[in-house]
Amino acid sequence: MMSFTALVLAIALGQTNWVRPYEEGINEISAGRWTAAVDLLQEAIAIDPIPGANRRVEASLTEDYFPQFYLFYALVKLKEYDKARPYASAARPPKPIVPDFASALSDYQQARRIEEEHYAANKAAADRAAAERASAKATAEKPTTDRSAASAEFDALIAKGNRALAAKKWLDALTAYDAACAKQPDEFMRRGLQSRVDAVVRAMIASPARPRQ
Repeated sequence: MMSFTALVLAIALGQTNWVRPYEEGINEISAGRWTAAVDLLQEAIAIDPIPGANRRVEASLTEDYFPQFYLFYALVKLKEYDKARPYASAARPPKPIVPDFASALSDYQQARRIEEEHYAANKAAADRAAAERASAKATAEKPTTDRSAASAEFDALIAKGNRALAAKKWLDALTAYDAACAKQPDEFMRRGLQSRVDAVVRAMIASPARPRQ
């Protein structure tokens, strides 16, 4: 069984395992070796993700621990802005070791603005394209609907003319046929309906004029 002293020592060691990767990561940042710094700081965060000032390292020694802050900084230096985004609001140490952090933050914010503007422009273009496709589809479908309605009106006028012709109402027949011809002249000629108009005209000529009452 582990003694109490050994247990306490094990817990203490576990609580300070972040020190080595964190300190080495800070050293890599000071040397401008961003990729190595990212790897070490991610290792420290995996061990202890909670940042804080004056974290105890030894019985009488403390150290500020802000791995996410420095990880953000290193990722920005690598221009890996998407990976840096989760750490953009990370807690800041009281005295950062990076004097140009404000400049790095400005670069990140500028990159984010450009990305957002690019996304907005792409979305607007996609929305316009979708609207154009919808409009084109509606336009393509509309003539079919219009032709169907026009055909129905044409057929109704021909039927009206035929009824008037059968009833020898020459003027009504001629009016209906003329309206049908004006609506769809090609279809009127295709069906050979001009012969009916001619027949109506001949009948009107042959019919004696009715005396006025």
